[in-house]
Amino acid sequence: MATSADDYKGFQERFRIRRGKEMCRSLEGDLRAGKLSSRHPELPELGAAARDLVTTVDETQRGV
Repeated sequence: MATSADDYKGFQERFRIRRGKEMCRSLEGDLRAGKLSSRHPELPELGAAARDLVTTVDETQRGV
């Protein structure tokens, strides 16, 4: 039973990371191509969330 739960947890983690990566790359490409307005009021918050994510990923990779 534990193995099945571990497998599912691993699947969920991979799924979320892959979808997050796809969304980030898609948003970045759309912004660069002008497909999204650079004046969108939520962009600063998106940038802050992205910076926080970069910091957290770096810290967890270093074991901080």
